[in-house]
Amino acid sequence: MTDPQAATDKDLPMPRFAAWLGYAGLLPFFGAAIGVHGLPEPHAGEARDILLAYGCVILSFLGGIGWGVALLRAADRDTHLIAGVIPSLLALAAWLLPGASALLMLILGYGAIYLLHRDMAAALALPPWFQRLRLHLSIGAGISLIIGLA
Repeated sequence: MTDPQAATDKDLPMPRFAAWLGYAGLLPFFGAAIGVHGLPEPHAGEARDILLAYGCVILSFLGGIGWGVALLRAADRDTHLIAGVIPSLLALAAWLLPGASALLMLILGYGAIYLLHRDMAAALALPPWFQRLRLHLSIGAGISLIIGLA
């Protein structure tokens, strides 16, 4: 017998506030990426620094999802805690790397954390809107970082 609540949860649209906050969080990425190529030096370099700093902050923030899951789920708690720390360590490594290597590290970090969250969402049967939002935000952040890298 199927759980009627589970079917209802899967049909839920993306909450507007979650979408609004998520997509608004891309504005600093896009603004800094545009600044890298649209501003004269030294401001283009400052925009690159902002892109790197914001990319590091948000990558670290995404690690909190693993900690949230660990708080709510006893199964695999240690795995979720470890997965929650990895984004912060990748962000620190990116911060310490020179030039283009830093942005490349962030691009790899965002790809890795997206794959982790995708698998976690499927395993925990999270609503499909979560996966869709994470995909859109990961692509947006990745494109901005690639623009900053170019």
